[in-house]
Amino acid sequence: MAETTRRLALQGEPGAVGRAGEWIRGLGAEFALAAEDVRRLELCTTELLGNILRQADGGAGEHRIELRARVNDRTAALEITDDGAAFDPTAWRAAESPPGGGAARATAPGLRVVQQFADECRYARRSKKNVVTLVLKRHPPAAGHAPRGPERRKRTTPAAVPLWRRDGTLVLADERHGLDRRIRGFISQFEVFRSVPYHLVEDAIAACRIVSFPDGQVLLRPGERGDALVFVLSGRLRVHLDAPDSANFFTIGAGDFTGELSVIDGKPVAAFVVADAGCRVMLVDAETLFRRLLTVPEVCRSFMTAYSERVRGTSVHIIEQLRAEMAHREAQAAQRIQAALLPQGAALVPGRRAVDCAAILRAAREAGGDFHDAFFLDPARLFVTVGEVSGKGLPTALGMVRILAALRRAAAGAPLAHAVAQVNRLLCEGNDAGLSASLFCAVLDTATGRLEYLSAGHPAPALARGDGLFRPLDGARNPVVGIVGNAAYAGGTLDLAPGSALVLRSEGATAAQTWGREAFGDARLLEALNEADDRSAAALVEDTIGAIDRFVGDAPQSRDITLLALRYTGPATA
Repeated sequence: MAETTRRLALQGEPGAVGRAGEWIRGLGAEFALAAEDVRRLELCTTELLGNILRQADGGAGEHRIELRARVNDRTAALEITDDGAAFDPTAWRAAESPPGGGAARATAPGLRVVQQFADECRYARRSKKNVVTLVLKRHPPAAGHAPRGPERRKRTTPAAVPLWRRDGTLVLADERHGLDRRIRGFISQFEVFRSVPYHLVEDAIAACRIVSFPDGQVLLRPGERGDALVFVLSGRLRVHLDAPDSANFFTIGAGDFTGELSVIDGKPVAAFVVADAGCRVMLVDAETLFRRLLTVPEVCRSFMTAYSERVRGTSVHIIEQLRAEMAHREAQAAQRIQAALLPQGAALVPGRRAVDCAAILRAAREAGGDFHDAFFLDPARLFVTVGEVSGKGLPTALGMVRILAALRRAAAGAPLAHAVAQVNRLLCEGNDAGLSASLFCAVLDTATGRLEYLSAGHPAPALARGDGLFRPLDGARNPVVGIVGNAAYAGGTLDLAPGSALVLRSEGATAAQTWGREAFGDARLLEALNEADDRSAAALVEDTIGAIDRFVGDAPQSRDITLLALRYTGPATA
């Protein structure tokens, strides 16, 4: 068949997932998609929309999403477009650089369902919109699943009755005219009846009740027992787990059924079932189900197949939703810990004449392990540090707490090299999570300008001595903390002239990438610092983060970015 396009516009709200699912099931019926393809497409779309909606959570303005399906004989493709902030839901996380160096490649561990079921999934940013394209190769439709052509048996007037059949039986009423006959014909197109000869189910379902419900009517509530299997003839049913009018629901559309668990085991239902969109249903009572339908081997086999597919699909969906929700909550907790523990505001040591210090930490969507600190060890000596704990999430945030607490204790009573060695030993003890951290520490004596510094596997900071140019500050190379418990550490010292500035940063500052995966890099960082007209600490931080933003444009941020600037203005006089 020629390729056909269908569109659906949605608002960026939780209910969008349920509406999208209903729309996809409608596509399956319209284009005779195999049941497996409908299930795959619905699961993948649910996962992608979940990522998009979580990214937009808390965003300002109205958020619009458009789904466009393109179906032909070989493939079913779905294009999801949203006008939110730049965000690639197929790269919910970014991988670290591969061993041996090289650019980091985007991965999508948060898209387990898409990875399992989709044949292709790609992302692009076009016209200030996010566009995700999902492609599935079609399976052949089940036997007897081809869409029906025009109804050729329709009669405009009742047949003349009574009449005699060829087999000698007497017909007292027209059996081919009227609504019930057409409904029974439609019922045979349900998935559970598709491979079943029509005559095996016709008599059983003829006695079932057909009921119409007004929109919003609650058919079942948690704690109530369902006594019938509900087949949706038209419209839809909404299933809410929390409240009958909540925005979180999934739908049971025309051609599908619900209520099987309560009918099978006799136990109460666990959700609200609500009529919507002109809902019209057929009710199959337990007696008819067990004694007249499931006794037909073809019906029983189809029913069990449909039921197992639903359980499997629902289980995958629920598990992935729970994983995503747990990861989201963990990321929020990590961000709260990060924000509560680190100094707030750009100016870190206000009111000091000899020194000017400012910092910024811009957390990624999934909080990483960046940290910074600045505090006086005594009236003259200022301690500053920037570090990065491996990993993301709550374990990383808790590791950051341990490291900062240990640094603050150790730095107050020991030389810098001994303090870092103590932190390393502490982190190695009971390190079940396998955490490690890089860090750069410095102690500035504001009375003399003497700077003591040490790097533990951390990127070199940039130093401008006096009014000179910024250059990398090289020093002794030391291992990161948390790997080798008895590692020795060595640092360096130098004397700063008034006006000197030191800029510390995390790896995320230079690793920030454009959509083309080009990194900001060390050279651009030094260029931005050297072009700054104002060398105050706050200006250095703001100008550098501005240069990074201009370079990456609207590409998503995958790692924390931390900058700390320290400017020495001269010996302390007060």
